[in-house]
Amino acid sequence: MLDPFKPVILQPMQKGVTNASQMLFLLQQRGFKGKIRIVRAFMAPYRPMAAASATIRFETAPGKQAQVDWADFGYIEAE
Repeated sequence: MLDPFKPVILQPMQKGVTNASQMLFLLQQRGFKGKIRIVRAFMAPYRPMAAASATIRFETAPGKQAQVDWADFGYIEAE
């Protein structure tokens, strides 16, 4: 089902288009009747690996830094 459309997929991927949803839209305009699952499966080996980002730890002496968690847990009613 995807064989006639493989060149249509590979050409934009060489230009940096790696979004399967965009690719499916492009293929549907050219008459593709398949689902996104087959497009994603074909594109997966051609996608560049995501670079892992390193985190630099920031250490301070005790008492030099404070941290606050601003999460909201709602209200607790006391009886």
